[in-house]
Amino acid sequence: MSKSPSKARVNVRKHFSTSILLWMRTDQPRKTGMDHWKGPHSKIISATPGLEEYRQIHLAEVNPGLWPATPGVETDIPVDRKIDGVAELTFRSPLSPLLGRKQTRLAYKDEINVF
Repeated sequence: MSKSPSKARVNVRKHFSTSILLWMRTDQPRKTGMDHWKGPHSKIISATPGLEEYRQIHLAEVNPGLWPATPGVETDIPVDRKIDGVAELTFRSPLSPLLGRKQTRLAYKDEINVF
């Protein structure tokens, strides 16, 4: 017989996640920045102690959007507000980022090559 939902044991692991909106540098080709992000920069981030998962969401350079043009409503994304990607990091616990301070310093130094 199954247990009632209120008495069932649930195996839940709590972790800490963050999402970061990213814009590529505009003084170099976008592809150069995107390639660096998915290559050398991702290796720095992936080596962070306590990191459980690292995702990169690469957004299209040109996105026509899905909303129909509507008078009085901004339906196009202005070029200066267009996001190039999203980095999602999931750590094993809320304290895990403290374990990766060395990698964080390396990442900050490398960001000038990309963002």
